[in-house]
Amino acid sequence: MRTVFPVSKEIVFLCCTKDGKEYCRYSNADTNPLPKFETVVKAEWEKAKKKLAVLTELNHAQEFWLSSVRENEDRFKQWLLSFKDPEKYAKEIKTMYGYDDNWLYACPEEICSETVTYAAPMDFDARCDFPQMKLHRKSSCKPIPGTTFTYLGTRYCFSRIAFRHKVCGATWMEYHCTKETPEWNEMYHHTESYGVFGYDFNAAAEGPMYSERTAVSLVKDALKLSMPADFGYYVVTEKQGYQTLGRYTVHNLAEHILNRNYRKTNVGDLTVQLVNTCKMVGSNAWIRHGNEVICIANKINAETLKKLYPDIPAWAWLQAIHAAK
Repeated sequence: MRTVFPVSKEIVFLCCTKDGKEYCRYSNADTNPLPKFETVVKAEWEKAKKKLAVLTELNHAQEFWLSSVRENEDRFKQWLLSFKDPEKYAKEIKTMYGYDDNWLYACPEEICSETVTYAAPMDFDARCDFPQMKLHRKSSCKPIPGTTFTYLGTRYCFSRIAFRHKVCGATWMEYHCTKETPEWNEMYHHTESYGVFGYDFNAAAEGPMYSERTAVSLVKDALKLSMPADFGYYVVTEKQGYQTLGRYTVHNLAEHILNRNYRKTNVGDLTVQLVNTCKMVGSNAWIRHGNEVICIANKINAETLKKLYPDIPAWAWLQAIHAAK
């Protein structure tokens, strides 16, 4: 096994010609005279994308390799998550524990074709002397003319690669940096890539779902508009004649009332309900949501709700919070 050790700044590497004459020298104490690969490839992408109809691209202003593995909530991720319908794909979503990241990263597969170069004989006994079957996988990767560049003697370019989602069947194109002649990775069944730079997809054909982040953001905006609160929100939950009191931040309250239902129709109905209810009764009132009453933190609501629900044991705790403000 090869072991790698850091090289001290005191060590100098000398490169010499065949006759022993010094050609160049370098040490870690010097500034690297060569630009980083990420610097070169980003500059080349800026030139290449002017010729392309890229619908959305990654934010490479962030750390380069993190952005290359799609660490951002961008238009593409929102589009792909819109097809994560728990009614249609309940079994598949359950196997991925419901995580958005599994839907985004574990399910896409590169579209490719497989060609058998030698057809195996039907007679099993006759196979022993027959040439081994070989599969040639040809991906849909298409190098883009006019985007070739060279780095440390190797020629690279940008390529379009077609992808399909294994569960919902959605298809899209990705822009990758590849070798000038793209190489197929037999082990992982995809084209060797040196960074993802953009996407092209049918934005007009979306699924019925919001991503979790988008859904929570929309409900948070509706709460802030309909029930502006400086000190959080309170929820009275009624169950079988017994009431409990809970305190929420605006983010946690949005998650709570969504109850993991990110269907666009549900989010739309919920935001309209929040805004319209407070237009009618004013922002100092409360909102009924199922078996719960949502109110903002103020003395008026606290006193009113205390009269309606006098048996909640947490009122002393609530009064102590207000007394401290």
